[in-house]
Amino acid sequence: MLRSWKVLVISDTHGRITRAEQLIRSLSGAIDAVYFLGDHITDGEELARKFPKLAFLSVAGNCDFGRKELFREVEVLGHRLYLCHGHRFGVKEGYEGLAAYARKRGCDVVLCGHTHRPYVDEQEGLLILNPGSISMPVAVYGADYAVLKLEEGKKPAYRFGDASASVQNILIFLNEN
Repeated sequence: MLRSWKVLVISDTHGRITRAEQLIRSLSGAIDAVYFLGDHITDGEELARKFPKLAFLSVAGNCDFGRKELFREVEVLGHRLYLCHGHRFGVKEGYEGLAAYARKRGCDVVLCGHTHRPYVDEQEGLLILNPGSISMPVAVYGADYAVLKLEEGKKPAYRFGDASASVQNILIFLNEN
């Protein structure tokens, strides 16, 4: 029986997947899935081919012209997640529109990218999480990916990480009961 679901959340690779590949290798055995939040969805697809034992979900971003996978909704262990890139909700100006839409859809977790800046907010039972950009991070923020841990009956838990730093603290978090 599945007790927890541990996800690496990445976004905005823009054709540069080396850091993402290294990070996935470093977290091997500690994560169940990778959620790729756009801008170069083909990068997410390539990573999925390179790591076939992991579950992958990818959505298209504003640089993924002609791709139809603009969002995904998934239910995991009693949690309803909405995944998108964020550009169609104007997240560079704020997350209010995205939060309102996710609430209407009955979601308790929203994952998006687009800004290249990590962001988190918890409001009225909704977790909004943007991991930043793993390939083109805004350095002053010190994070360029996130991990998400879902457990039935528990509030979603998360941590931000920096792909150029040790993953030791992330692994400790993922392996905590």
